[in-house]
Amino acid sequence: MNISKKTRTLTIAGILTAITFLLGLTPIGYIPLPTMKITLLCIPVLVGVLLEGKWVGIWLGFIFGLTSLIQIFMGDFIGIALMNISVFRTLLVVFVPRLLVPIVAFYVYEAIKLIGNKITNKMGYAIAALLGSLTNTAFFLGMMYLLFLPEMGELSALFGTTNTGMLAVIGSIVATNGVLEAVAAVIIVTAICIAVTTIKVKPKNKKIESENKL
Repeated sequence: MNISKKTRTLTIAGILTAITFLLGLTPIGYIPLPTMKITLLCIPVLVGVLLEGKWVGIWLGFIFGLTSLIQIFMGDFIGIALMNISVFRTLLVVFVPRLLVPIVAFYVYEAIKLIGNKITNKMGYAIAALLGSLTNTAFFLGMMYLLFLPEMGELSALFGTTNTGMLAVIGSIVATNGVLEAVAAVIIVTAICIAVTTIKVKPKNKKIESENKL
């Protein structure tokens, strides 16, 4: 990696880190709906991994998890309840899904790139963003359910349901929050990635055209 690429990567990683903190620690990162909130926290993680690679994405996934942990200490009642039961299991629920987001998105996009044309590459952004966002929702809720299954009575009370109704609650969250978050990620991440890669490609094209004219 040359110096200019390193500088660009560090710059983009720094900007996206700041954006992740801003979204994660303020109401800006959440779109309120009548019965739920849609989070935008996956978006900078997905943009980072698709533009700058796996390790930048994993770093941003860690920052996403860190903001979620900080949210617990800012009064998130579900997070506090999980912490009171088990700090270790709560840390797994907070960090593992966030770290899986860039890993899934990276390998999905790399697999699609093997097809090797511009149209599929653009579609790859959308598919990677979709699966990356759904990974966060599915693994967060799934791990919370499985890891805290012995204490499910306490958790189900927080959601206003029973042990048997908890799976239905999780399914409804995936079908509403998860899908809406994934749609938002697909639209925003795809638009940003296409815009940035187009800007990066244009100067090269202009240089080739000028050389041809000479």
